[in-house]
Amino acid sequence: MSKRKSKHPKRNEINSRNKTPKKIDISDNSANFKWSVAFADFEGPWGWERITVKLLFNEVIPKLQNFATMKWSCLDSGKCHFISCNQLSQKAKVRLKELDKEDVQELFSLRLDSKKRIFGQRQGQYFHILWWAPKHEVCPSKKKRA
Repeated sequence: MSKRKSKHPKRNEINSRNKTPKKIDISDNSANFKWSVAFADFEGPWGWERITVKLLFNEVIPKLQNFATMKWSCLDSGKCHFISCNQLSQKAKVRLKELDKEDVQELFSLRLDSKKRIFGQRQGQYFHILWWAPKHEVCPSKKKRA
């Protein structure tokens, strides 16, 4: 009589004493940029319902994918930067209040081109997308353009 092998795979016992999860210092600018749309505003003046599918897939998502190859230290260096909520337009301040985000102290601005911006909050290595601002009107530039 031959022995039949079980059709169920053997369970490997994991030695938890030898395994420790990797910790990422999320306050460190050497962390990789990651993005999330979990808190995106769809209805306000800079709501994502205002963007065309073509623009979203041809410009915005490719830029976000490119940013995701970078460290925060590369992004937070001039053209992409934090903006104090005190510097936002009055309309932006009102919208933050409507979204129950009046406790937010600063937003991060991702520059896509000379005018187009994505605004959101940085939490650790994550950029939580909030607004789509195609005309740079959330925080208007004080530079005079010729």
